[in-house]
Amino acid sequence: MGRSWHLTGGAALALLLSACGSEDGGGDPVPGYDENATDESLAAPLVEEAEITANIADVANANPDLTMVVAAFKAAGLAGELTAKGPVTVFAPTNLAFEKKGMTSTAAFEEPDIASGLAALLNFHVVKGMLKTDDLEKLVVDNGSATRLETLSGKVLEVRQENGDLVLVDASGQPVGLAIADIEASNGVVHLVETVLEPGE
Repeated sequence: MGRSWHLTGGAALALLLSACGSEDGGGDPVPGYDENATDESLAAPLVEEAEITANIADVANANPDLTMVVAAFKAAGLAGELTAKGPVTVFAPTNLAFEKKGMTSTAAFEEPDIASGLAALLNFHVVKGMLKTDDLEKLVVDNGSATRLETLSGKVLEVRQENGDLVLVDASGQPVGLAIADIEASNGVVHLVETVLEPGE
């Protein structure tokens, strides 16, 4: 009855490498091969995932589509929210979103009627916790067809799915999609929206 051989991945590799020495068959060791390596160490990833060091303020400042919202947070005295430890989720209106509201320059934030409600408006775009799209989708499914998020303004923002896409529903009742999602930062996550969300009265 013949003998059967059962080699682990590491042992098989060692046997193969020892058989593949110099051209004259001398069995020279292969440079860089560790004969003491285990199966686990051979399977270990070679590159570790890089740590995210940029905070939300850094992310926003680096994005040319977010110059208006950065200026708005500064004008409202809320710039610290973008650098705080967090984590927070920011639904950041793009420059286009502000243009739709007639705010074509940062001077708009100094107008009395806008300045008075700017902090509340911006806080309606921020939620405590790090909520990426996978998290939002799970919340929607777990709650039936929609979930309600309490914003820093104290007002509630609804999230639901329409035609397979996540949408935000503000006080106006109009669904707003995520233009760009899941921009991770060291203190949270940023989702870009092309409409300024309305908290209502």
